[in-house]
Amino acid sequence: MRFLIPMLLCFGLFSCDSGVIFKEKAAINSNGWDYKSPAIFTFTVSDTLQAYDLILKIDHDVEFSSQNFYTQFTTTYPDGKEIKDVVSMELSSNYGQWMGDCDDDNCLIDILLKGSTRFKQSGQHTIKIAQYTREEVLHGIRSLEFQLIKEKG
Repeated sequence: MRFLIPMLLCFGLFSCDSGVIFKEKAAINSNGWDYKSPAIFTFTVSDTLQAYDLILKIDHDVEFSSQNFYTQFTTTYPDGKEIKDVVSMELSSNYGQWMGDCDDDNCLIDILLKGSTRFKQSGQHTIKIAQYTREEVLHGIRSLEFQLIKEKG
């Protein structure tokens, strides 16, 4: 009996499928994030019928100077086609409260970039995220983590 509970816990931990297909973290230079240093994430999609959620985790300083910042996303598909989008990354509420989990030094926020997304092409996809603000160097962003998660249905 004393082995039953640990065995059930182990079974529960290993049987859970988080659905994460791809996860990669890009550290941002401590001197700031400049235009010339985009975060680049390359992943392979094999199932074009499956729906996915695209999540970006942003780690930023609690002293970050703005409620949001703009990024330029460039998506490159397996056939070489590129699509560019400018996206605002909202880090705090309209009342100045940081969203996400914060401690004394930093905040970590999950931003849903796209939900229930289906890829029309199988193969290698690349997402390049560049800071797109008025400042040549953006200070206070520590890292970006891109996740591709299989949507449960």
